[in-house]
Amino acid sequence: MAPAASQPELPDEVTEDILLRLDGAADVARAAAACRSHLRVVRDRRFLLRFRSLRPPPLIGLLSSGGKLHPAEPPHSSAPAARGVASDWAGGDYPFSSLLPSRGIAAFTDWSVCDARGGRVLLYRSRRRGSGTPESAAAFLDLAVGDPLHRQFVLFPPIPDEIVLKRYSAEMRSEPFLAAALDEEEGQCQFQVIYNWMSNYKIDTFVFSSGTRKWRAATSFSFLPDRLILNPKVLVRHYAGGCFCWVHFGCKHMLVLDQREMNFSIVGLPDFNDRWSIEGLAVFGTGMTNRLGFAVLRVHPDTLELYCRNENDNGGGGAEEWYDRSFVPLPEPGCSYKIVGAAEGYLVLEGRMQLERTRYFTLDLKTFQAERLCMPDNAIYPAYLYASYPSLLSPPTI
Repeated sequence: MAPAASQPELPDEVTEDILLRLDGAADVARAAAACRSHLRVVRDRRFLLRFRSLRPPPLIGLLSSGGKLHPAEPPHSSAPAARGVASDWAGGDYPFSSLLPSRGIAAFTDWSVCDARGGRVLLYRSRRRGSGTPESAAAFLDLAVGDPLHRQFVLFPPIPDEIVLKRYSAEMRSEPFLAAALDEEEGQCQFQVIYNWMSNYKIDTFVFSSGTRKWRAATSFSFLPDRLILNPKVLVRHYAGGCFCWVHFGCKHMLVLDQREMNFSIVGLPDFNDRWSIEGLAVFGTGMTNRLGFAVLRVHPDTLELYCRNENDNGGGGAEEWYDRSFVPLPEPGCSYKIVGAAEGYLVLEGRMQLERTRYFTLDLKTFQAERLCMPDNAIYPAYLYASYPSLLSPPTI
């Protein structure tokens, strides 16, 4: 009996189109693991760029400041993807705990997470005061960026004295965070970190680029003479559509940083009838060009309000420019809610119920579908939403 003829392989272009039609990242990873020709296609840079442009990274879970990962739990739609990525954390702990330097440990605090974006995690440690370090140096943080899936990290050089000391004031607040990737192809291998140094009267902003491995003074902003925001150090940061936005329920305006232009502006917030019933605020991207979304969580009664605004007026925009007010039901009645943040197209909510464990929810800001993300043993504060493709679809990012 003649042996069965082997099936001819499909052209890579056809295989690529078939794989792009699969439901999600986990399905593509399984198909690639099962067939050598599929694996070759999936590892090609062209496929990765096309895949990423079509599908956002799946939510993996929440990171605590100590680096513990709380993965998405069933029945959340991201639970299968989270199960695979979470295995890269040893026992749920941050995988760099034994890799980051500990020289002079008595002079430093422990490494802590302060941001997560694009599959990367930003960590910091501070110099203990009174350890022989000048006060100006102690105020600035040591920083490192890590790639958890590939167990790599990059330590940052200190900000040069010549661009720091003339701006330093002991009352200023330190705020480092990861910049968003404005270009998908560049964002896979290069990154930037923004470092704000903020007082009640001004902000100085420094930027570190992985391409140059240098810090530069990027921009500054004065709250004088108008003082539309009286205490900027209480503002909470959000990212939306190419801009970082800082808000607080006690303020009638928000601070906006256009990342591409690297300039600040002040934008008016919606005119709330009862500002003191607000439990949380968040700014988010709507997925539409030049539109911002704004979420307001109220207590008594418990409601979640969503607003939209065109970004055409990029300075001093008033409350009347917010429109499309809508109300979204909260996921589980009986919980006391607060907004954790908005990231990756989701609003993250924390729900607490007496004598029960804290639970966390994601609200898809396109479909308004709410899902329970996880129920950790203890509340997570601060909590950072971590999203990433499986390692097969995620080349090293640093």
